[in-house]
Order: sequence, then C-alpha cells, then structure tokens
Amino acid sequence: MAQTLIEEKVTNAADTKCPECGSHDLVRDDYRAELVCNACGLVIEEDLIDQGPEWRDFDVYKKYGNSRVGAPANPMIPDKGLSTEIPLSAKDAHGRSLSSQARMKFYRMRMLHNQVRQSKRGERSLGEGLRQVDRFVSLMRLPPAIRAEAGLVYRKAAQKGIVRGRSIAVIAAASIYVACRMDGFPRTLREIVDELKVDRKKLSRTYTILNRQLRLKIPIPRPEDYLPRIAEALELEPSTRAMAGDMIRDLSAEPRFASMLPTGTVAGAVYIASILNSDRRSQDEISKTAGVSEVTLRNRARQIADALEIDPFPPEGRALVGWKSNRTPLQDDT
Repeated sequence: MAQTLIEEKVTNAADTKCPECGSHDLVRDDYRAELVCNACGLVIEEDLIDQGPEWRDFDVYKKYGNSRVGAPANPMIPDKGLSTEIPLSAKDAHGRSLSSQARMKFYRMRMLHNQVRQSKRGERSLGEGLRQVDRFVSLMRLPPAIRAEAGLVYRKAAQKGIVRGRSIAVIAAASIYVACRMDGFPRTLREIVDELKVDRKKLSRTYTILNRQLRLKIPIPRPEDYLPRIAEALELEPSTRAMAGDMIRDLSAEPRFASMLPTGTVAGAVYIASILNSDRRSQDEISKTAGVSEVTLRNRARQIADALEIDPFPPEGRALVGWKSNRTPLQDDT
C-alpha cells in the first residue's frame, strides 16, 4: 500500500535558513520527521518530535472528534458504549466456571448496573427504541450503515421530545425510512409498511414531523436509485437493465418527470426495455415488484414512449391498453 506523504511549509521560522544554499523555503516532512530544504534538498533536521495533539478518529460519525483512546462510539447503545459492561458469561477470566454464589452476585451487580445506566429520564425508552430500530433493520436486511444512521435519527428525535406520546415502533420505522433516503438506499412507504406492519398514515405523518422538527436535509429520490433493486428482483438481462437505465437518464432532462413517482418511472422504463430487448415481463409482475398499480405503469410507459419517441409495439397488435402509436402502418402496394 502506498504511504501518504504529509508535508507542510515552515512559516514560523523566518530566521531559519538552509545552511547550504541560504534558502528560506523549508518543508517539514511529518512522515519522515525531517526538515528539508525545498531548494537544494538538504535534510536540515532529523527525528523531529510532533508537538501537536494526538487526535485520532475511530468512527465515521466522529470524523472531526477529539478522541485520543477507546473504542468507537456505538449509536445503537443508549450510552454509546462508553460505560462498563458486565457480561453474561458464567466463567471467569481464566475460563473456570463460577460457583453458584458468584453467579448470583454477578446477577445482582448486573441488574443494579442496568438500573443505574437507565436512571435518567428518557433513557429507558431510548434503549427500547434503539432495540426496535435494530430489529427492524434486521427484518428488512439493510446494511449496517443504515442501522447506524437510523439510530442517530431516533436519538435526535428522542432528544427533541418527538418520541413522547407516540408509538416507538412508528418512530423507529420513520427513522429507518429517513436513513434509507439520506444514504441513497431508498425504500418506499409501501415496502416499509408491508415489512414492519405499521400504520401507513401514522408512518407518513411521523416522517413529516421528523423532517420538520429535525430540519433534515433529505435528498429527492431519483428513479436511478430504485432501478438496480427492481431489475434484480425481476431477474432482467444486463442489456435490458442497461437499456432501462439509458431511458431514465434521458428522461432527466424532462421537467415533467421530476414531479412523478420515481418507482412509476422505473416501472415504465423497465416495461418498455423488456419489450424492446425481447426479455418480456408482464405488467402485473413489474407493477407488484415496483410497488405501483398497473394503471400507473401503463401511463408512465405511454409518457416515456412519447417523450423519447419510442414505439415498442407493432402496428398490427397493441399489447398495452390505450396505446396510441405515432407511427403510420405500412401500406400494401397491391
């Protein structure tokens, strides 16, 4: 692995100059711990001592933190994993089994320790909410980055007092929805409702509250973010997936598609691409996979075909209900 060379100009040594050429253009090489003349290359000093702080980063969420030692902070634990843990193991440090009296002693110590850790107001509900977030993420088979982001969103909601008086499960589901949107791994409300069995109206209302109260900068979902997952679920050929992706990129210049449901746009592009590439999928299969109705699928397919001037069907037969082709049929010379 190539090692990064960290250099900086020496600005606080106006009277320091190279003894060889007299130049003041000196560079401090922190990797080699040397002071080098930039003009002639002479190494003026060696084995320099770094007098700066030892700030080290153990976590992407503490990128600019001032941590010197210790494990990374875990947002899925109420105290972020900074307190002492008493394990559930029935063996000592040497691997020997504990006696019954020692087990009871450690059980009481563990119980008292947990009560002290959650003695402050709201800590018990915060722990329950974070456990709910962890369980929901596992059910939806989401990556660890989404788990950490959803935990941070739930923690902020708890600090703002949004959790009070509301369902912990709905807040946890809304936090996961927000985390998926923020990390470019979007999931639709219908998917979350079907997977987590929460009320859709409450979930939508809670998401609006989180977005407003926490002032989240959530990007607008793009159709290309949904295409890989939908194409994989439909087991499309690579050429069909690439053709649908080209259609979606071409539609980015059309202002009217920006306000439409992105999953509907993906469904229409996939449907047209599957026909043109002889990798046919039914409307019912595509609509169920994308989470849209067949009417939305047909409408988007017609709009995409008109915008890109595509006619995927021959003039003698229309497989799409209500399809109006702009192409004139061939005339018989006889």
